[in-house]
Amino acid sequence: MRFRLSVVGAIGVVALALPASAQSLADVARQEEARRSGLKASSTTFTNSSLKPDPNAPTTAVDGSKPSQPSLNAPAATPGNGTPAATAASVLPADDKPDEAVWRRRAADARGRVEKAQQEVAKYTGLNNDDPREQVRLAARLKRAQTEFAEATASLAAFEREAGAAGVPPSWIR
Repeated sequence: MRFRLSVVGAIGVVALALPASAQSLADVARQEEARRSGLKASSTTFTNSSLKPDPNAPTTAVDGSKPSQPSLNAPAATPGNGTPAATAASVLPADDKPDEAVWRRRAADARGRVEKAQQEVAKYTGLNNDDPREQVRLAARLKRAQTEFAEATASLAAFEREAGAAGVPPSWIR
């Protein structure tokens, strides 16, 4: 009985203290209005002329003809995982041809990426787990590995096309 009385008393004290510390909605609104009136208003207005033009955007000629095709030395597209599709060596000045060592290194990098992605796919292929949540995680990892493999394969094919267009001997990239 004494325990119950002390519990009821403690609850009563807490219940009386809560309304004293709580703010009404009107008080909160007044405080927020005072805070906002003290803030300095932003007056910056952006227009199209204040923005820098995109250097990668195609431009139309004055005569309305289509823009020229991008050169082979343009930067490569970025795949969905944020890694560059080709190494920085793919962006070269038009009159500068890389030597055999550069092409061999780039070919090895591209093939290494494909091989690593293929190993990841093999690692997650056929794995099963009794826990449904873990099975979902495994399936997601397999899907990511398959996506990376597809991107690496496409990047290798683009590299080989670039090398062919640049007149690189096939023995340099095999």
